[in-house]
Amino acid sequence: MLRFLTDVDFAQALAVHDEYLMPLAGIHERLRDYGIEFSATRGDFVFADSDRGPVATDRPTVMLDRADGAFLWWRFLPQEEIARRWLESPNLLGLIKISRYNSLEAYNSSLTAESLHARLIGETGVAALPLGRHNSVPPLTEGAFAKLRLGAGYWAFDQCAQLASGPIDDWSHRPIDAYCSVSVDYLCPVIKWHRLQALRELRKLPQYRIVLGRGRVFTDQTYRQLMQQSRICVSPWGWGETCYRDYEALLAGCVLIKPRTDFIDSLLPLDDRHYVPCRPDFSDLAECIEQVLSEWVHSVDRRMANRQYVLQARNEDLLTSQWAAALRGSA
Repeated sequence: MLRFLTDVDFAQALAVHDEYLMPLAGIHERLRDYGIEFSATRGDFVFADSDRGPVATDRPTVMLDRADGAFLWWRFLPQEEIARRWLESPNLLGLIKISRYNSLEAYNSSLTAESLHARLIGETGVAALPLGRHNSVPPLTEGAFAKLRLGAGYWAFDQCAQLASGPIDDWSHRPIDAYCSVSVDYLCPVIKWHRLQALRELRKLPQYRIVLGRGRVFTDQTYRQLMQQSRICVSPWGWGETCYRDYEALLAGCVLIKPRTDFIDSLLPLDDRHYVPCRPDFSDLAECIEQVLSEWVHSVDRRMANRQYVLQARNEDLLTSQWAAALRGSA
């Protein structure tokens, strides 16, 4: 039995709908069948939640990272140097993330403290905004990069449950051509610009039936209903490169349009089969929308396949085996 000492309260995580812990909390007891157990009193290894920051311990530790994306921030704070130094520590055996960059080089850019997708936005040249901190940080070694492991992401969160549980009423006729509802209050000025730019470009298209939301202006029920009535969902990057909106859109039967995100790995990867890629500055968004709408009558099979792709990943047996692999691979 592989036993982890932890102060993580899985029951509390389920009760308060802690979206980052719920995928593990929902199946942690099933992990005993895979020879993995969590204990509040004893264990050969420590399992820690990064919400509390780096753990001061001399014991071998596996940590769950709450960063939205592949970058190495602790809970959205610009502490990348701390994360890098911890990954080099022999006591940190693994950092389990929603997603990771698929190359060591992506982590070792000279611009350091900002995430790769923020740099890609800035490189468009349209957003003449500072990226933030540009101080150097220690590069990751191959050994540290190997400690980055993947756990279940947004598709397994409770946020997606409502759209996953119900049928799709209408795959063909939908009154809304494009839908985009996003928050825009971001500390990173480039990501804030990027999200506002998606809304600006959509406002330039009066020939289409478009519903926009700046901020959390809809109730959860209305948000889901609008998505189910939409042909297209536009999903900008946020703190991370993917978000629950991507998977909700696929579950709702929409065609997803988002910036190309082929520089990350995740347990449920999204590629050109699952979304229509656009430029980070949304300068080609009108063309992408026109393409989707012109092919709408032929898109049913693809959209049904994408919904099934996400539904299959929410299988508890699969999630349990994935978590077991991440934990065993770390310890």
